[in-house]
Amino acid sequence: MGAELSLLVPTAQTIAVSAYIDSLKDVQYTVPLGTSRFLKTVKCVDKSGSIVVKVLIKPGPSTSNNNGSNEDGFKLEYWVTKLDKLRQGLISIPNVLPFESIIDSQRAGYLIRPYVRYNLYDRVSVRPFLEPIEKKWIVYQLLSSMAKLHAKGIYHGDLKTENVLLTSWNWCLISDFAIFKPVFLPEGNPSLFSFYFDSSQRHVCYVAPERFVASDDAEVEELNKANGELNWQMDIFSLGCVIAELYLESLPIFTLPQMFKFKRGEYYPNLDAIDDLNISKMIQSMISLKADDRLTAKEYLTRYRKTIFPDYFYTFLHTYMNNISGSITESESVNQFTCFNDTNEVRHAWNGRPYAKINFSSILTK
Repeated sequence: MGAELSLLVPTAQTIAVSAYIDSLKDVQYTVPLGTSRFLKTVKCVDKSGSIVVKVLIKPGPSTSNNNGSNEDGFKLEYWVTKLDKLRQGLISIPNVLPFESIIDSQRAGYLIRPYVRYNLYDRVSVRPFLEPIEKKWIVYQLLSSMAKLHAKGIYHGDLKTENVLLTSWNWCLISDFAIFKPVFLPEGNPSLFSFYFDSSQRHVCYVAPERFVASDDAEVEELNKANGELNWQMDIFSLGCVIAELYLESLPIFTLPQMFKFKRGEYYPNLDAIDDLNISKMIQSMISLKADDRLTAKEYLTRYRKTIFPDYFYTFLHTYMNNISGSITESESVNQFTCFNDTNEVRHAWNGRPYAKINFSSILTK
């Protein structure tokens, strides 16, 4: 299906994206986000606040029925069903941001999710810069989320720093799952990679090397139809690239030409600037050229417990922050006495000893 979209979408009528947004009820166009040719991405506002709308513009009518009226031969029902199933599967998993609405209209398809101000690519260069423990916390969240996703047979397909969103308290949200993009790409046609995966025009390539095949476009299209299934090894490679960029201060480790050289054994990214040797070793394992040499996300969490990741990430902090983030998302009120008791637990987790509890009620009544 991905290959079909690459052929059809460029032929769509050249109408301003805002015109397609106008057809959505109670949604107001604000500004475009990015320069993707595949999915036009814009920031909008609805009754709940700021949202992101991704628009797939359908090609114009190409067939006529016996009455002389045009019929739209481009249908999205299959992908609407698959994406809705994906959305249901993501609801219970921490650190992900599913699409909230999936709409198929006569002129376009729409994917709608909440707007988050920062992605990981932006956050790395924004003051205050991330501390080493904050970077480890981000990596832990990503691995933990990937472990849960892969356990349910869910794969992202286009993981990159632009698709890792961050709240003001450094809670990670993996967004924009790309199950509708082609799994395999022809090595001899870089334009297909640019069309689907270079949405930011940074020319960065975090697509796993085994997804590039030495075949022509027609053969790759048949391969996608017959065996076009994502797997966890592909996601792990992309995640390794994301972690490397985080630790290299937004310096990407692969461009598309470098990826082709990497696949031929003519290039290997330089990770010497990463001071933490355990982080460097983990990244090297994750970006192994041989997919079978990569470990699962769960195995990385187990292997690097108490070396990269503090034990309290596993025993307390992640569960606690997930509960807080869930409460904030659902606009639940938080009792001040409960907050203090929770703070005491956090301090205990950090220092290994309890703090004296203050009589909050007596202070508040004075």
